[in-house]
Amino acid sequence: MNFIFWPEDLTPELPLGGKIMGLWSLRNSGLEVPAWFAVSPAAFEHSLPGTELLRPATENSQGDFLHRLESLIPAPSVTAELQQALARLCPDGELVAVRSSAREEDGASASFAGQFESFLGVRPIDVPATVAAVWRSGFSERVSAYRMQQGLPPDQGAPAVLVQRMVRADASGVAFGADPVTGTRNRRVIAAVPGLAQGLVGGETDADTWHMDRAGTVVARHLTVKLDAWRLSPDGLRREALDPQTAASPALDDRQLATVAAAAESAGRHFGSPQDIEWAIENDRFWLLQSRPI
Repeated sequence: MNFIFWPEDLTPELPLGGKIMGLWSLRNSGLEVPAWFAVSPAAFEHSLPGTELLRPATENSQGDFLHRLESLIPAPSVTAELQQALARLCPDGELVAVRSSAREEDGASASFAGQFESFLGVRPIDVPATVAAVWRSGFSERVSAYRMQQGLPPDQGAPAVLVQRMVRADASGVAFGADPVTGTRNRRVIAAVPGLAQGLVGGETDADTWHMDRAGTVVARHLTVKLDAWRLSPDGLRREALDPQTAASPALDDRQLATVAAAAESAGRHFGSPQDIEWAIENDRFWLLQSRPI
């Protein structure tokens, strides 16, 4: 059975969630996306049979399901496919990101931002267990509460999983194709930090922020002193202190800022609405990591 899908194998009807299908769509946009593959929700169903009873009606059966979920690991056939895919994606043992891609995730009406588990800097040997952790997050109380708040149906099962090569970012961040606070469409808002955006996305790190008009002119900027940065290490992520000069310098130069703004504009044209993008720059090469409606 085929549990792994590469971008060239995808078709629109596959149940691989908003994040994965958004990256697949971006293949034709001219923006560079780090290499990746998708793990279908069928891998979860094969690893935990009986998933038609995702939220059992009785207390005893629900407890049994949650116990089985807690001890879940991918089935041997799923693990075998993962190992083959990782040998192709990471021939030299490169680290990967392992992220959720649930059915309604990154949609126009509900983003599910921060609801599912995502992991950065994962060693290939740890990917099967990490995929299981992403699956489990689909049944968390946090996700259930979010679904209820958004008026969505009850649990829809485990998410698909995105496995993507990590970028050794010199700078990274987010960018909005319109002002996310006011909704003004003639503004672009860019936030950037040195290194990986782990602290920025998690709300732990202050970022340099620029507001730009449609012509690319900076109309407002807020630069911060950035005390540390997240970097890749052989075993995952590490947080390192920045020297005073780097801490006080802008995370992006003018040329890089223009590149990020152009990418947000291109993603918006591609999808037909202003986008919230995640991006990274490594050795002056721009990478688009994610794009979703604001």
